[in-house]
Parts: sequence; structure tokens; C-alpha cells
Amino acid sequence: MILDPRHFRIDDLLRRPYTPTTPFGPSGDHLWAGTPPWGWGFRQDVHWVRRTTDTGLAPYTLRIFADEREVEPADGLHRPSHATLHARDDETGLQVTEDKFITQDDVAVSVLSLRNPEEIGIDIRVDLRYGVKAGEHHFLPDGDPVYVHREGPPGDNLRQMLHGGARQTLVVAVAFAPAEAEAVLRAARWARAASPVREQAEAYQAWFTKHVPLFDCPDPWLTKLWYHGWHLVRKQSTQAQIPPLPGGNRQWAALGDGAAQADQLFSAVRSWAMDQFEDGDYARPRESALAGVWLEALVGGVVGLASCGGGAATSLPVRPHVPRAGDGGWPHFCLENVACAGRRLTVVWDDPESPGDVYDDGDKGLTVYVDGRRAHHQQGLASFTAPLPQEDLSQD
Repeated sequence: MILDPRHFRIDDLLRRPYTPTTPFGPSGDHLWAGTPPWGWGFRQDVHWVRRTTDTGLAPYTLRIFADEREVEPADGLHRPSHATLHARDDETGLQVTEDKFITQDDVAVSVLSLRNPEEIGIDIRVDLRYGVKAGEHHFLPDGDPVYVHREGPPGDNLRQMLHGGARQTLVVAVAFAPAEAEAVLRAARWARAASPVREQAEAYQAWFTKHVPLFDCPDPWLTKLWYHGWHLVRKQSTQAQIPPLPGGNRQWAALGDGAAQADQLFSAVRSWAMDQFEDGDYARPRESALAGVWLEALVGGVVGLASCGGGAATSLPVRPHVPRAGDGGWPHFCLENVACAGRRLTVVWDDPESPGDVYDDGDKGLTVYVDGRRAHHQQGLASFTAPLPQEDLSQD
């Protein structure tokens, strides 16, 4: 690895404040939230597959009372894998945290953490109401049946005295599945997990680690847009399938060589990237169906891997459209582990005129690695053709 994966964890890169208008992050293979589930639980607009036209479901709602006074969320934090809401009751001091998410296997989960930091006990009441019945459903006309199973805390935990210094964790899980037995297993797994929030975050990151090439450049806006685009691909794609990139779109292959073309395309992509943030706010990248286009623009247009084909290719034309640092471009960039022409490619640029070795790979200039092996190196950013050996070099 050239880039340190620890610096590219998706929950850290895309974390931001969560508000009643922040789009909800995670989605399952079929289950997704159309609007932000502000308030405890999932109160509305949860859908089964993306082509549904109904107003959505409310898998469950939660209301929390401290000494019979209702406690509402005050602020929150958005991460791609889950959202976290916080509250503190001014009179009793009760602290409430809810971590909520939709798992890839279509389970809506809330993990409520209650803490009494004071010495006097607090009478806690949690009002749990399900908005979808257990058993068989037909959410789509003429569609296959969907089975729902619900797991919640026992009644004794929904009404209790939380003594001074005490903590309590309550988990609610509503599972959706094509078979009743599977729904039961899914709900039980998440409701009884030792650490469901950690498991969700690790499972979400595992998808990115498996599918998403790492990208780094001096422009933090473009770097953030790269990972936000993949977050949208994961959220918007039914069955969480990854599109081939830059597959299918060969428009970049027709771009000409030379400094003028590089400068023109580079400036256009940077300008376009800035438009993908709400009101120019770095913390608010847009929710857009154009995520795949952004990714292709960077892979095929800027880095120049524009002609990726099948595994039969023995070479790959590369046409970088990045001006050198002295001409307003980047002194360095790295695109690591992108699937292309049946191989895994890494492209690294470290301007020979800039000091140091930014990526600590021992090279200055432009280097291409194929399946982990150095396959091409040159000093400048001119177009070239990289060899693609057919044997699996990663096994050497």
C-alpha cells in the first residue's frame, strides 16, 4: 500500500453535523430512508426498494421520558455508516444518545444509551411503537412477499428507575427479509450483538476497503468529492453493486494531448467539483445521481485511465490531464488500486521539481504499478502506454 488506509476511513472523511435536513447515510440491499429520520427511531419515509411510490414506512418510533418529561434530540452527528443523536434533560441531567442505522442486510437498528450522571434516581419511560406489523407483507404490487420481524427491549426495561451513576443500553431492531426465518435471524443478530454500532461501522468500512480505490491530491474539495461519490454509489445502488469505472464511458479517450487540453479539462473538473457542495460549504456535499460521472471525470479525465477494457488487453493508454504545479496544477496525486483492464492499477505523481517524496514510494515523477509491481515510470505528465502483463503479478 502507498496510501495509509487508516487516513481514509469513510466515517472520518465524511463526518459532519446531523440536522433535520441532513440526508440519512446508510442503506441496505433493499431498505432505505428517503428523508432524514430526525427524532428517536425511524418515524417515516423508510422504503423497500427504490422504485416504490408510496409514502413509506415507520418501522418504529421512540419517545423518551425522564420523570414524565419528554426528552427530545438536541443535536447530532452524521457518519456514512450511522447517525448519532444526543440529548440532555436539564432538570434531571439524564443523558441520551441514539445510534441508528440501516444495515446492508435490511435491518433498521437503534441503539439507545441512557446515563444518569447525578446521585438521585430518574424515572425512565421509553414509549416504543411499531409502525409495521410483524409477518408477511407485499410492499410492491405483484411483488414477492417480504417478511418483517421485530426485536425490542422487554417491557421491564422500557419503564425503570435509573439509579444515580447508572447506565442502560436498549436495542431495537426491525428486520426485512424474503423469508420469515431469515427475518427472525437478522433481527436477533443485531438486537443481541455485543457491539452493534461497531459492527455496523466495520461492515460499512469493509465494503469501501474491498471496492473503492484510494485517492489523494492537494485539493481537499476534490478528495472529499471522490469519497462522497462512492458513498452515494453505495447508498443509491440496489444490491449495493459497484459500477465498472471508468467502464462504458469512453468520452475521455477522445480527449487530445498537450498542455492546453490538460489545463482546460483540469480547470473544468475543479470548477464542477466546487459546484457539488451546497452553498460552497465544505461540510455539505450535494446528494446527486451524478456520483458515477464525478468518479469517471477523475479516473478517466484527470488521471487519464480512459480506455479500460476487458482482461484481454496487454497495454493501457494513459493520458493525464493534470498541469504541473508551476502551471497551477498538482505537485502530487495518487490513485491506488483501481480495477482496470482486468488488473489492479495504481498511478502516482510526485513532481520532480518539488521537494521530498510525498508518498514514500522511492520515485519522483509519474509511476504506474500493475498488481503491486512497478510497470512504468517517467519524469513528466505526457501521455504514455503502460504494459499490462497477463500473469497475476500480485502472487510473486
